[in-house]
Amino acid sequence: GGKNRRGSRRHGGSSAAEDERFAETRRRSEAINSYVDLIPARYYLASDDPAVLANKGSWDPAKTKTTSQIVADAAAAAVQSAAENATEGAAAGGGGGAAAAGGAP
Repeated sequence: GGKNRRGSRRHGGSSAAEDERFAETRRRSEAINSYVDLIPARYYLASDDPAVLANKGSWDPAKTKTTSQIVADAAAAAVQSAAENATEGAAAGGGGGAAAAGGAP
C-alpha cells in the first residue's frame, strides 16, 4: 500500500498539527505551573529538602525560584541520584541481570 499511515511523518519533520499539539501542551503546562506556584514548596517537599534549603532566605525576587522550578530541581536531583545509585550498584554487583531482577539465574 499507498495508504498514508498515522505517524508516517515522524522522520520527515513536524506537521502543523503536531506544532499545534506541542503549543497546546506548553499552554497546559504553563497553566499547571501557575497553580503549583501558588503553594509554597515546603508543602510539596520536606522542609529539609536540599532544593528547598537552597532557595530559603533569599529575599531578592531575581534570585528566588518559583515553586514549580524548585519541585522540578528536586525531581531532577532525585532522578540523577537514582541513576548514580543504579550505576554504582551495577558496578559493585557485577551488572545485575535476571538474577538481580528476581528471575532465574
